[in-house]
Amino acid sequence: ETLDRFAEIMNMRQKAFDDARAKNAPVGMKLYNCLQVVDLLTAMAGNPCVTTRVLPKTNCDMYAYSAYQTSIPEYNYAQSIETLKNYAPASKLLGKNNLYIGEMGIPEMEFGTDRVYTNLLKGYKTLINNDMLYGVMWQIYCNEPKDRNDVSLINSHDNDDYRGFWLIRADGTKTPIYHVLKMALKN
Repeated sequence: ETLDRFAEIMNMRQKAFDDARAKNAPVGMKLYNCLQVVDLLTAMAGNPCVTTRVLPKTNCDMYAYSAYQTSIPEYNYAQSIETLKNYAPASKLLGKNNLYIGEMGIPEMEFGTDRVYTNLLKGYKTLINNDMLYGVMWQIYCNEPKDRNDVSLINSHDNDDYRGFWLIRADGTKTPIYHVLKMALKN
């Protein structure tokens, strides 16, 4: 019942977006309603979850995947994207081209620079190979200290104080993937 109610709520939210866009068309931007899922492994196993029970009953503009579950361990990442494609319906505005990765990242201080670089390149390549519009890197600057109980670390400029979800490190240096994404944006 909870999953069915969630689908109803998402459809009401989509109607509110549709009504608002019809009444006041956004100027100089596009405004989309999105439902983001975090668990595709449950769906890949064929078990009930938001992906299998809610997505097919909704009519959102876009659908996103917060990809930590399969992208960090590189566990069936391409299969997880295919699973999202199978359950997310086409939208009125974008058709079947309405999927993206809402969050992708890997903490540099836990996995090392080389692994982060390789992992993110593979992740973005998977997006491109699946004709997905967007892949959002989480984050530009990391706001996750290694010790989550020490709030004094939030303003630190010492890289070692953070987990390392970033494009620009605490000390201001830029990561290798920052340069790749900057180059890609120029094209």
